[in-house]
Amino acid sequence: NCYGDMPAWFWAIQPSGGIPVAKLDGQVIRESNDIIMAVEEAFPDRPLLPQGDPRVRPLLSLERELFSAWFRWLTSSASEGAQRANFEALLRRVDGELAASGGPYFLGADLSLVDCMFAPFLERMAASLPYYKALTLRRNDGWPRIEQWFLAMESRPSYRHVQSDFYTHVHDLPPQIGRCQSVPEAEELAAEIDGSDGSWSLPLPEDDGSLLQPLQGLGAGADAARREA
Repeated sequence: NCYGDMPAWFWAIQPSGGIPVAKLDGQVIRESNDIIMAVEEAFPDRPLLPQGDPRVRPLLSLERELFSAWFRWLTSSASEGAQRANFEALLRRVDGELAASGGPYFLGADLSLVDCMFAPFLERMAASLPYYKALTLRRNDGWPRIEQWFLAMESRPSYRHVQSDFYTHVHDLPPQIGRCQSVPEAEELAAEIDGSDGSWSLPLPEDDGSLLQPLQGLGAGADAARREA
């Protein structure tokens, strides 16, 4: 597995070594969405999934469509143009759903489990697509509501404490999912993420709105940012 050494108690409940895994009331749960739903059911006094909201099931279906299209495109070089067009069409649907909700979240003004289920893969898409496919997801005028969603998520300490960076994501993905297929047009963006173009030279530049990985949503002053780095 690609997650490093684990203690014996972890292997006892997860022989495959995969993460995430949770043990709730004696039950071992090994899939992230199943863990989310189990926690939701265990703590009904603080629900994050509105009961009876007709938007939930179609949104979760859209998340799976988006994930599948991203995974196929990222790991394949076949039909590059058609796969890109399909993925961009799905991004427009996602952006449209956020606009229809009034935002910044998928069900409106409040965070829900729908956002929690979109978050891990939208984050990975934002990192991997410029690096491998020369498609920028962040700060893209084609999907303004998605950028507003990212900024709203980044304003929440609970998300910031688990959010990763572009460099980590792009190098963590191949051991997890296999080889990612690059296009030549992505070389310049990949160099910026890797820092091989000199973009990592200290002191790092202020985020004037042009950085590939936005920093404005982090809400940290210079001293706090240095401590986190």
